[in-house]
Parts: sequence; structure tokens; C-alpha cells
Amino acid sequence: MQRHIVITRYLTTIGQFTEVYRPNVVQSAAFALSNLARGQGANTSILMEAGIVPLLLKHLVITKDNMAVLSEVAWVLTYLAARKEHEPALVSEGIIPKLVDLLVQLSKQKPHHAQAVTPLLRCLGNICSGPDEYSAMATENGTLMPALHLYLNSDHRHIKKETLWVLTNMTG
Repeated sequence: MQRHIVITRYLTTIGQFTEVYRPNVVQSAAFALSNLARGQGANTSILMEAGIVPLLLKHLVITKDNMAVLSEVAWVLTYLAARKEHEPALVSEGIIPKLVDLLVQLSKQKPHHAQAVTPLLRCLGNICSGPDEYSAMATENGTLMPALHLYLNSDHRHIKKETLWVLTNMTG
């Protein structure tokens, strides 16, 4: 019980850091959150209960000085999406169209920005492993499949692997 209280207070403090628009502060806060969210024993429910998702989603934007923040935030969301019990909440917060829009935009940049694209693809792949309706939501944007095709031709091996992960989960 004591650990839960400490973690909840810690999350409140970190969550406040995501409200600051200084990229290095937000990046550090997201890095701390990803450390809490990853791994087998992670208590991701505390993160979800703390309302961290809306705070993170607002940082899923592309600017020239935001790629490191985008990457860290995407990793936190990836770890949350890896837990099936959180998928409905993430989807209801609007994560699918955000991920798709970002992936489509980033697919047009050459070379592909692997630091950001990798966790975005992994997150979408995790979500698309859920109900078929999640994959249908992702493909509503007709530009996703051409973007995934571009990623399959990426110079980065792990971008190709993550793209295959997305496609496998969409069709599985």
C-alpha cells in the first residue's frame, strides 16, 4: 500500500512536468514514465488511473525540435498498449488516428526518423493485435497502407520489422 502511495505521488509530479513545454523536461518525464511502464512486473494500471494518457497524447506532434520528445512519449504509450486491459482506454482517448497521422507524416521524410517511427509502429502494432475494429479504425485513413509500404522499403531494418509487426497484427 505504501509503495502505491509513493508511486501515485511520483506520477502526479511527473505528470505535471508533461504540462511544461520545455522539450528536455517533457522528454525526461516521459523517460521516467517509460521506465515505470515497461517490463513484466510493471504496474501500468497506476499510470492509467493517474490520467497520464491525455497528457502524453498532446505531445504526439511533429516539430523539428520535438522528435526526441515524440519518441519518449511513444515508448510510454507502446508499453501501455502492450497490456490488453488498457487498449480500450487508449482507443477511446483517440490514440489510433493520432498514431496513423504521425506515421503517415513521418513516412514522407527521408531518411526515416527511426527514433520516432519505431515506437509509433510498435504502439500501433500492439493496438491492432486487439479486436478487429481497431485495425479497421487504423485503415480508415486511406494513406496508412501506402505509408506502411514506404516503411517496408526503409533503410532501417527495425522499421521494416515493426512494419511487418503492424501488418501481421492487422491481418491476424
